[in-house]
Order: sequence, then C-alpha cells, then structure tokens
Amino acid sequence: MKKLIFLCFALLMCAGCAQNPKDVQQAMIPSTQTTTAAPATTVTPVTSVSTVTTLKTAEFDFSKMAESTIYSILKGDGAPENAIGLIINDPTKTQLDEAVMLRRYVLDESGDELLIVPRFDGMKIQIINARYDGEELFFEEPLYYINYTEDATALLLTADRPETPRAVIVLTAGEYQAVYELAKKSGSGLPELVYLQPHQ
Repeated sequence: MKKLIFLCFALLMCAGCAQNPKDVQQAMIPSTQTTTAAPATTVTPVTSVSTVTTLKTAEFDFSKMAESTIYSILKGDGAPENAIGLIINDPTKTQLDEAVMLRRYVLDESGDELLIVPRFDGMKIQIINARYDGEELFFEEPLYYINYTEDATALLLTADRPETPRAVIVLTAGEYQAVYELAKKSGSGLPELVYLQPHQ
C-alpha cells in the first residue's frame, strides 16, 4: 500500500515539471525583423536633339539684341538674317586678333581649329558630348561652356571630325538654339564660313 501511494506521488511531480504548451508555442514563433530596401537608382535621360526649339524664319526678331562687334566684322556679305552665330574653319591670325575676349578649348590635340563667333552679346556657347542611337542624335554631358558672352567674345576650338560625330556645338540666344555636329562633311573640303541657324 505504501509503495502504491509513493508511485502516485512521483507521477504527480513529473507532470508538474512538464513545459507549458503555451510556452512551447511561443518558442516556435520566429522573431520579426524589419528590413529597409536599398533606394532606387535615379537615371537621368539624355536630351535629344529633337527637343531643340523649332522656329520659322518669320518669327525671328533680333531688333532689341546687341550684335557683337566681332560678328559684325567677320560675318561677310552672305550672312543670313536669322543666323545666331558663325564658325570660321582654320581661322587666320588676323581673324583671331578681332576676338578681344578669345577663349580656347582643346577637345583633340591633333584636330582642326574652328573659331566659334556668337552673333549677340549675352549668348551661351556649349561643347557637348553626343551620340547617335539609330538615326536620332542624343546630347550627353557638357564638355565646355561659356554661360554669358561679352562683346567680341569668341571660342577657338580644336577638335577632330570623325565620320560619326561624338560632340556638337550648341549656340543659344534667348529661346533660339543652333546645333553644329563635329563630323566629316561630304564634298570638297570645308567652307571658310558656316552660319549657325536655329533648327526649322
């Protein structure tokens, strides 16, 4: 009889030592951790030449803009009325001397020399990396620029002219822009003067 009582007491003690089922359930639940996603990379699209302002000759009115003295001297007799600048290929020393404010930029050491002459004071000159995607020309990062041209300012650029242009010259006068591709031209040589006119 005493052995039976002792056995029952031992069974009750073992039951009390068992782990609470609720505790087992809680132990099986994984801990929750908060993760922060990496920020998305912002991609800036290049600017297409097709975004250049399209204007008609009849809409041009430069009567209130001051013409640069160097342009007046070097433009020649055949300058179009809507030109906002000109390029002189292989300029002479006499022509370079007319630029009181002559800036220089070398894109390619062994390239051709071009004198870029803005027509008006307060214009912007840019040399911009460019590339073709199919038949469309896209602008990329600026290589060199003059934000505001003073009177008699000109830029002497030394650059190659590859078959496919990798850079362009952009002249801006107010809302008007003209783009010139630095590429080989078909035909016999390059003209001495190239007039830069806004895209139409």
